[in-house]
Amino acid sequence: MRTFLPALALLLCTWPAVALVSAGPAPGAAEVAVVFSPWSTAASRFAALEAADAVPVRAGGASFIWVVRSDRPGLTVRLHAAGLLLLLDPIAAGGCRATEQS
Repeated sequence: MRTFLPALALLLCTWPAVALVSAGPAPGAAEVAVVFSPWSTAASRFAALEAADAVPVRAGGASFIWVVRSDRPGLTVRLHAAGLLLLLDPIAAGGCRATEQS
């Protein structure tokens, strides 16, 4: 059992990073799920999206996760330049699926 502990520790430490990288948006994606800091205000969120020329499409699984869209190429680059650090594919992110509205 002792010989498997380092391998188990490596697995437990690396799988979240692999999952996060694989959930990233596709290059050239028109829709991206953005994760703001939980303590950010709505005004600062809108200001960051305006700076990136992105339009909110819907809310994600939490109030600080939004799915945004832009018809201009380079959305992910502009979002990173606006200070957003975590960008995800909306489908892979799971909690960012569209909700049915009446």
